[in-house]
Amino acid sequence: MLRKMDYLYDFFVEEGCEFLRLECIETSPTLNNNVVNGLYKIMDSFLAAYREDEINKVKEEALVLMEDMIENMFVFSFIWSICCTVDYAGRKLFDVFVRKKISEAKLSEKFVPYPEEGTVYDY
Repeated sequence: MLRKMDYLYDFFVEEGCEFLRLECIETSPTLNNNVVNGLYKIMDSFLAAYREDEINKVKEEALVLMEDMIENMFVFSFIWSICCTVDYAGRKLFDVFVRKKISEAKLSEKFVPYPEEGTVYDY
């Protein structure tokens, strides 16, 4: 799973931050470290249910499901952290950018693609 997260980070984040800075206008200015931190906070909220402690015992089936959904979790987190501070025109640009990156990313067969209608922000 960590290799998958490293791959997703390397494939999406740097280019996404560069696209944000060069192609879009933010309604609320950010710094790269802030939006990347936001990405990991959103990912952390998804993964919190999969942390074992003395009270919470995670079942093997839950871990398999989480591994199946990690790409979806990452792309959702990417959209709502790095891509979320832009204006409406920027969202249209980022919609095309994210869909292109998803098609290039060689994600697993279990990745649930975004529907053609609407934008990636609608799902």
